[in-house]
Amino acid sequence: MSARQYGGMGIGLSFAYLLGSICVNKFAHTISIYRLIRAGLLIMLVSGIGLACLLYLGKSAVNDGERPYLAILLYCAVNFAQAIIFPSSMASALSVAGENKGKLTALCSFSQQMLASIMAGLASLASPSGMPLVIGLVISVSSIGLWVTAGTFAKPPQRESNFDQS
Repeated sequence: MSARQYGGMGIGLSFAYLLGSICVNKFAHTISIYRLIRAGLLIMLVSGIGLACLLYLGKSAVNDGERPYLAILLYCAVNFAQAIIFPSSMASALSVAGENKGKLTALCSFSQQMLASIMAGLASLASPSGMPLVIGLVISVSSIGLWVTAGTFAKPPQRESNFDQS
């Protein structure tokens, strides 16, 4: 990959994250946070499955010249989904936090940075031998997230009121 292609990929990933942030800003008040999180996880799952298909389909299904661009597009979709999931999950966590909002914010940010570091390390393995690991991780995380959120968001947590009802 040339420097120009690498820079173009970075611009695409940044633009995908920006679009995800704009979507959260636009839809956070009209759609529930929980629906945004599920939508992000679903986008991630479909993108991961698309990456797996791209990796394992023969050359007859996708032209060699188109394969890298399609992979980058699917990876941008994963980045878009992350931009939807992170602020939504942070808002959900903070909505039920009492007086520990600062600590919770720091912990959520630290967790995101740790996951980003792990994903960046795995992405560096994206040679033919490392790509299945990255794809498997994306599919696994999004599938587990969808499974967990199916039960968790059926009844969103209620914030305890500090006011007496008497």
